[in-house]
Amino acid sequence: MDNPDLPLPNASLPGQLPESLWPTGRSGDDRPIQLHYITRYAGPRATAPLEAHAFWELTYVMGGHGTLDLEDCEIPLASAAGVLVPPHCPHRERTDHPKWDTLWLGFRSELPSRLGVVSALAFGDGYALHPWAEQIWLWRQRETGAIGPELEALTAFFIRALVRLARSGSGAMRKPWLARVQDYIDHHLQRDLSIQELAEVSGHSVGHFHRQFRQATGETPGQYLTRRRLETAWLYLRQSGLPIKEIAAAVGFHDPLYFSRVFRKHFGQSPSCALAAG
Repeated sequence: MDNPDLPLPNASLPGQLPESLWPTGRSGDDRPIQLHYITRYAGPRATAPLEAHAFWELTYVMGGHGTLDLEDCEIPLASAAGVLVPPHCPHRERTDHPKWDTLWLGFRSELPSRLGVVSALAFGDGYALHPWAEQIWLWRQRETGAIGPELEALTAFFIRALVRLARSGSGAMRKPWLARVQDYIDHHLQRDLSIQELAEVSGHSVGHFHRQFRQATGETPGQYLTRRRLETAWLYLRQSGLPIKEIAAAVGFHDPLYFSRVFRKHFGQSPSCALAAG
């Protein structure tokens, strides 16, 4: 493989939810959330005109960093950060980060209004909720039976928790040292990164860095690195068309069999299954 540090494919994955996900269609306005789409976008995103939707949209950053523009301000976005945008609010996302990875949820609901959200609500450092974002996306991809109600229940919890996070003040935007480390990891996934090297990037001693990183993200540096490698591999498998062995090497797994075991443990399916579904 000539260049293992490949950029993520610049493409939006299909997100419109099929009617088959609901046992009896989409009837019933008593549902707490009525999902329209779940979409994931990878790669740089060029500046586009501001646009508004007739429904709520949640932008949640799985990795990388960028900006969400409103008519009167710019909101910086980083990993585990995002914005809940109300209906009819012009906005756009933009980034030149090569490994920007974003989850979008479009839905109709009175839930945000009942929680007191009347304008765009930004949150940061939502690492405790990152597994929920992954589960929402994984369930969306499987489309096994009428799982629409379960997806909407997951999304309702996700929204409630993010609003509580933002209101509590614990969802502040990430610290500069953390941003440096996360960006460094995203740009060097194919390399063997040591805790010493990451600590030097942060500007802290090894012990202090390890403690502060875990406190800020809820993960050890090693756990975070593995998760980012697997998430990036998943996107390559679904979009790039490359062989599994090359994708494994591109994200730092030099043993394809070990990569397959770790991938299956994390996502509940093998890399070959993810590749076949792409």
